[in-house]
Amino acid sequence: MGVSDPIVRGEREPGWVSDSRPLEGWHEGLRLAATLIGLGLMLIGFYFAIRLFGDIYSGLKEPERLTPFIESWEKVIGGKGLDITVAGQTYPASRVSAILVLGGGCWALVYVAIGFMSAGARIVSWTATDRQAIRRIILQTFGKTGQDDARSP
Repeated sequence: MGVSDPIVRGEREPGWVSDSRPLEGWHEGLRLAATLIGLGLMLIGFYFAIRLFGDIYSGLKEPERLTPFIESWEKVIGGKGLDITVAGQTYPASRVSAILVLGGGCWALVYVAIGFMSAGARIVSWTATDRQAIRRIILQTFGKTGQDDARSP
């Protein structure tokens, strides 16, 4: 029977210690993957926000481009059936409803884009920060408890 320990066999000196931990590479790889996912979410949210604001700006700059779009939404919502008649005067409520639906849709899409950016920033914050460094800075700045510094004259 042979001895399986390399130190006992004389292949390594007894003071030799391995610097690598077997799971440390996996841990760092997972942190890197999570950070890249967070950055990807931030970029996706930024891309959607830029597109939405660009579309809104072009609609404000050239409103005649939005007229066919609003008219098609008027037909989808209810068309002339939503118009209100008061004292013989007809008011187009379908157009107002279409604008409200489109505005609500834009608001929801901007909210989703901001959600993507916020989630990505949280993921990057959780994975990329050195919490020990932050703890050392706080301890150096405020001392061990912070209350001891406040009590001293």
